[in-house]
Amino acid sequence: MQDQLGLNQFYVADLDGIQHQRPDWHQLRRLIKTGANLMIDAGFRRIEDSTLLKAMDVDSARAVLGTESFEEMDKVMPDHFAGGIISIDLRNGLLQRAWQSSERPHEPDILIEILVQRGFKDIIVLDVAAVGTSQGIPTLPLITHMVARCSEARLITGGGVRSEACLAEAHGAGVHGLLVASAIHNGTLGRTELERFRDP
Repeated sequence: MQDQLGLNQFYVADLDGIQHQRPDWHQLRRLIKTGANLMIDAGFRRIEDSTLLKAMDVDSARAVLGTESFEEMDKVMPDHFAGGIISIDLRNGLLQRAWQSSERPHEPDILIEILVQRGFKDIIVLDVAAVGTSQGIPTLPLITHMVARCSEARLITGGGVRSEACLAEAHGAGVHGLLVASAIHNGTLGRTELERFRDP
């Protein structure tokens, strides 16, 4: 797929890890050995969990800490894990789990602001209810709002991508990266269309 579509980065969600706290490390190691640049969400619960990737001594795999699973979002800092990515996981616009913090209310935009202030740059904003629906990207209004407020952040989104029009809308919203799966698998988007969407 790397050569066929000209893609250089891949998001890997280990559902066994996310749902059952049993990451498939054998399969993850196989993917890492390909040398592809990976963002890996293996359902990390605590700061020390994400250090397992670091222990593999690879530069091409970055840990994703998602609010859907991660239990220490209130105290995590960029120096806890090198190159890590935070994922703000929503369902129909609402945070997937209560984010325990005394700093501010539990709202996605506030959480993004706090994380950027702490020094995080790469943040995924994903509405899991939209994944696989091919009904458009519901997070774009939030992304547009946050790009204006946190211009230094690199915001990534996805869920619901259905056509080249979605790519254009995401680009117009200031999205830094777009997660696309179903539209590639069903042949709606190919290399020609994807090459028109690049990181700004």
